[in-house]
Amino acid sequence: MSLHTTTIELHGSYAAYHPASGARIDTSDITYGRRTYKDPLGPLCRILRDTLGYLPETRIHVERAGTPAFKRDLSLSYLADHDVIDAKDRSAVRIKYRPFEGFNAPSGVGLRAARLAA
Repeated sequence: MSLHTTTIELHGSYAAYHPASGARIDTSDITYGRRTYKDPLGPLCRILRDTLGYLPETRIHVERAGTPAFKRDLSLSYLADHDVIDAKDRSAVRIKYRPFEGFNAPSGVGLRAARLAA
């Protein structure tokens, strides 16, 4: 079994882009629903897995301006199952993703990513 690797590009602190699908997310943008201090990798990886059908074992290579952001590639399932929250009053922390009860995705986020990929 060969592992597929795909690249995600980080833009600033709150935006990420997946060139292969055209999916883009900006967690500071009003289209996400609110300004947040949430890292964009988790939400974008959930779109790739849940909406666009990427396999959980897909390896994710994260870059910022062409430079690798992490020493090694991580699995899509790991990034999709965790969020990094950065607060102004403490260091960033990685937490297990917990969706709100009855809440799937911010309005239009998954649909917009799916439409861009089509």
